[in-house]
Amino acid sequence: MFSDARATLPEVVRQLWGGLRVFGIGSQPVTLARIALGGLPRHGMTVAGAIAVTAKVRGDRVALLDDRGAVTYAELGRAADRLASALDHHRLAGPGTRVAVICHDDRDLFIAAAAAGLVGAQVAQLSPRMGQAAFDAWLAGSEVELILHAPGSAFSLDVGPDGSENPRSGYRGRTVATSEFPALIATTPAGHRVPARARESASVMVTSGTTGVPKGVAIGRRASQPLAAFALAGATRIRPGAPTLVWPPLHHGYGLAAAMLCLVVGSPVVTASALPRLSLADGAGDAALAAVRRYGVEVVFGVPAQLRALAGALARDPAPAPRLRAVLSGSDLLDQATVTTLQEAVGPVLADFYGSTEAGTFTMATGSLVADQGCVGRPIVGARVQIVGEDGIPVPVGVPGTVRVRSLMASVADEPGSSWLSMGDRGYLDERGRLHILGRSGPVARLGGEFVDPTLVEKLLERHPGVAEAVVEVVPDELHGQRLVATVTPATGHGVDPQHCRRVIGEKLGPAAVPREIIVRGI
Repeated sequence: MFSDARATLPEVVRQLWGGLRVFGIGSQPVTLARIALGGLPRHGMTVAGAIAVTAKVRGDRVALLDDRGAVTYAELGRAADRLASALDHHRLAGPGTRVAVICHDDRDLFIAAAAAGLVGAQVAQLSPRMGQAAFDAWLAGSEVELILHAPGSAFSLDVGPDGSENPRSGYRGRTVATSEFPALIATTPAGHRVPARARESASVMVTSGTTGVPKGVAIGRRASQPLAAFALAGATRIRPGAPTLVWPPLHHGYGLAAAMLCLVVGSPVVTASALPRLSLADGAGDAALAAVRRYGVEVVFGVPAQLRALAGALARDPAPAPRLRAVLSGSDLLDQATVTTLQEAVGPVLADFYGSTEAGTFTMATGSLVADQGCVGRPIVGARVQIVGEDGIPVPVGVPGTVRVRSLMASVADEPGSSWLSMGDRGYLDERGRLHILGRSGPVARLGGEFVDPTLVEKLLERHPGVAEAVVEVVPDELHGQRLVATVTPATGHGVDPQHCRRVIGEKLGPAAVPREIIVRGI
């Protein structure tokens, strides 16, 4: 029996029925029909499409809670419409224009991305925490014509609003800061309107660049995608009117998909910006727990590092744990200690998703499967999983190999004409079709949900003045799951400042690539 698994008919029925219940087939059938059957197919399953449709259907209900408070669907829709009109009037963007959106986890990200989509642009979302070298490398090869950005990015744009050239990337396009949006809108005639072009837009997710030059992944749109969304919705247990904390970054596929699902269902999104701006080490778990209680959050999306922080906060807090309907993990493997702590505190509400930006989510583990270390469950509706050997041929059940998938939500494949995508992970399928992940196939490590190539960190350290040799290792970490430890050998007659090394690595490769420890030999 070869390693090949897909959802069974009973699983398909159960997942789709669960999704329909979440979308409110019993309580809001007219709303569901207007969104899923009328609006989204016409506007497209993008940020622009979701906001354009839900602004009309959900109106003055709260859509988002960020560091500036609550914002309604109608307010998001009006802000996106006004900015889209301004972009069109000032000839900054139109159908096919390549636009980069670099915003934090707040309303500005949705407004900027939706406005660019409404004029029919190709919208790429980038992390404001990307390293300088990675950003410059992406910009040099992206052919971007307009950048919409918020202040406070970890990198410098080095380009003026008039299109003065970036000396590192050669970029000569326009830049518009979020602080300039009001002035841009004020100089646009009140009667100027943009034809509905959201259907013509395209969404691109950009990798962090910690494994090399950042890659843009075009998110495809298929009529079959709602089936996968319904299947996942059943596991999330989000519901209209009940707030959901979406903790992962909204420029990543996992965070954006979770937020989009909440917007469509009608669950107010509590963003990470609504939490105090603390690092995981500085008590973000306590901040998240406080936000859960303050906003009445019923569902939490997070990566394992975040959920470990939340579990620690729950273990320290003497007050009764909040009544959560679901705690959902993705982007990395859960550890047994986090599973045990969370289940003891909030009950058996934990679910684990496995997928990628390119393929979407294609397996999920619920119930007792979550407690099985390394098990990420069975395929969801429309997904198929195989384990193959080095020759690309499926191996027998129980034999480790490379994980490859087919999915309704997959945007790319290994090669033209193929529908399979290799995940870069090693794993095996058991006799019940459950996928077990053993780790990455290559040197890349997952650190708090981010992929980091330790060899890139080594090379950067070895170019650092005064460093003769550098070795970077991936070691277990109680909070993040894994961490980088660098050992450097100073050149003869030189000293090495670990803090300066950390600063350079963060600027060039981004915060995820910074080693938690830098050991200097001889000190």
